[in-house]
Amino acid sequence: MGAALISLGRYEEALNQLEKALAIDPDFPAALSNQGFALLMMARLKGDRQLLERSMDRFKEALAKNQNYAQAYNGLGAAHKSAGNTEAAIQCWLQALQLAPDLSQVLYNLGFAYLEKGERARALEYFLKYKEKVYQFLSPPEKQELDELIRRAR
Repeated sequence: MGAALISLGRYEEALNQLEKALAIDPDFPAALSNQGFALLMMARLKGDRQLLERSMDRFKEALAKNQNYAQAYNGLGAAHKSAGNTEAAIQCWLQALQLAPDLSQVLYNLGFAYLEKGERARALEYFLKYKEKVYQFLSPPEKQELDELIRRAR
């Protein structure tokens, strides 16, 4: 339920539902990670550094419960990126990719991070892998955006 509320942009409600899940099972890494995502989205919307730090804490708690939880590494990477720490973000995303090679969002994140760093060849590598996995499922505007990122990486 928490993940569904996050996808609807109802972050406060998601946090409340996830807190209930954690009351039942405090060792539930998915609930901790989803709390991290909700807090991250709220931090981005409000420009709130404290919420950003809380999101990082939740992702780290999820990883303390399950060090092989790729989604938590993906979220921690996104939080590091939002905090301006691209290198830490890349390391998290590489770890996520090692654990879950089919986690397509990580490919996109890595491509974008490397493009920002000026490492176009690496960016292109990840964008092309992302395109191979998801292109058929993207909307026309999303396809156009990805094609433009690939063009910029070349």
